[in-house]
Amino acid sequence: MILNLKVKISKIYKKKCRNRPTNGEYRSKWKECGVNILQNRELGDWGEKKAVRYLKSKGYQVIKTNYRCLIGEIDIIAIDNNFLVFVEVKTRRSIAYGVPACAVNFDKQKKIRKVARHYLKSNMINKYQIRFDVISIIVKNNRGFLKHIKNAF
Repeated sequence: MILNLKVKISKIYKKKCRNRPTNGEYRSKWKECGVNILQNRELGDWGEKKAVRYLKSKGYQVIKTNYRCLIGEIDIIAIDNNFLVFVEVKTRRSIAYGVPACAVNFDKQKKIRKVARHYLKSNMINKYQIRFDVISIIVKNNRGFLKHIKNAF
């Protein structure tokens, strides 16, 4: 079954890429792609650092950043009074495709809830109320504009 899926994907790829470039052209395109991916990752890391500084300035105690498990990842886990807060940070360069917070759709919310459940079980935490926040950051002219949505979902 997996083999059939790989064959189907390769057939689709061949149809979409009829005029395939030479090996040298592939390499240059991968380099360009790698730079863009790296820039996006750097932008995301920068946004997460800015969000951590913001939360600390508001009195939150940041417990963990970039918590990962097999299910997925949560950007920031923090404590705010008697709440354990799971924070998703979205950073964008523009609002051409909507505000960053809109990227946290129902499927993403479901995944974040599963990862949060995994974190709570693996760390045996049950003395806090749970809250899910979204921090939306838009970067314009090398300045970040941040919006914190508490209890987003």
